[in-house]
Amino acid sequence: MGHVIINIFIAIIGLWITITPIVWIYWTFRPKERPSQLGAGWQYAFFLGALFGLATLFEGGFYGALFFIPSTWGGINDDGDYVKMRYSLAILLAVVLSWSVLFLLGKLESLIEENKELHRKIKSMRDEGKNRFSVDT
Repeated sequence: MGHVIINIFIAIIGLWITITPIVWIYWTFRPKERPSQLGAGWQYAFFLGALFGLATLFEGGFYGALFFIPSTWGGINDDGDYVKMRYSLAILLAVVLSWSVLFLLGKLESLIEENKELHRKIKSMRDEGKNRFSVDT
C-alpha cells in the first residue's frame, strides 16, 4: 500500500514538472488568460515547476553535449558514491539555462504588453486624426 501512494505521488510530481513549463510559456504569450485570482504561492509553484521541468529537459542535452569530459573526472560525495564531473556540470548548466529562459520569458511578456499598449495609442491617434480632418456635410 505504501508503494502505491509513493508511486502516485511521484506520478503527480512528474506531471507537474511536465505541464508547468507549457503553462508558463502559454501565459507568457497570453498574459490576459493567466488567472488573476491565482495567489503568490501558486505563482511560485508554477515558476518552480517550470524551472525544474526545463532543467530536466536541458540536463539530458547538456550531459550529451559534454561527452568530451572524461568519466574519470569526478569525486566521492558524502554518501561515498562516485559523482561524475560531467553530470554535475550538466545539472548546473541546465539550471542556469532554465532560469535564464524563464527570466527572458518574463521580459518578453512585458515587451508584449508594452507593444499592445503602443498599438492602442497609435490606433487612438489615427482615429483622432481622422475625426479632426473630417468635413461634416
